[in-house]
Amino acid sequence: MKHASLFFSLVFLGFSGCAIGPGTQSPTAVPEDFVFFDLGQTIPVVDVTWKKQTIQDAILSFTKVDREDSVLGISSVEAHGDKATVSFTSIDAQGQFAVVHFTLENKGTSKFEPWLILDKGCTLLDALGRSFPLNERCKLGFLIFKAVEPGKRGEYSFYFDIPKNSKPASLRLDLIKAMIRLSGQEPRS
Repeated sequence: MKHASLFFSLVFLGFSGCAIGPGTQSPTAVPEDFVFFDLGQTIPVVDVTWKKQTIQDAILSFTKVDREDSVLGISSVEAHGDKATVSFTSIDAQGQFAVVHFTLENKGTSKFEPWLILDKGCTLLDALGRSFPLNERCKLGFLIFKAVEPGKRGEYSFYFDIPKNSKPASLRLDLIKAMIRLSGQEPRS
């Protein structure tokens, strides 16, 4: 399997169940205050506070979208005081995983938890306007990832279980009110 090179970007995969449905038809119309960005474009994130955590100054950039039939994920986590033992397993998609890669750089003076950018809402929209939630294993796994220290940068990935014939069009991030174009076409409403 080619997942060994993805180990660090997959470290934040969690341990709950994975669900996929046909997606929801587009009640996710884009509000007027959302800003569109393209793949590779830098997205400034300044003074965003959510659940008593603040992203003081960060740069976010979504770099590419891949497709995978299975990914390496966490099957269990055992706590031992302030340390943990993590077991990994292969997770098969019910359809196919759309893997959205991104970088996150902390330009501020305070550390912050990377899950802040997805905790309030992160949805993939396909070319037909259907919406798909972030895969639960990824969402929960972000909670065990270490805080991003000032001056540090990391490479991460979001995972969405979508039908094999689905074409990812946009990624909606509610916390920072951003839509990232994943293809040349906008989702239908």
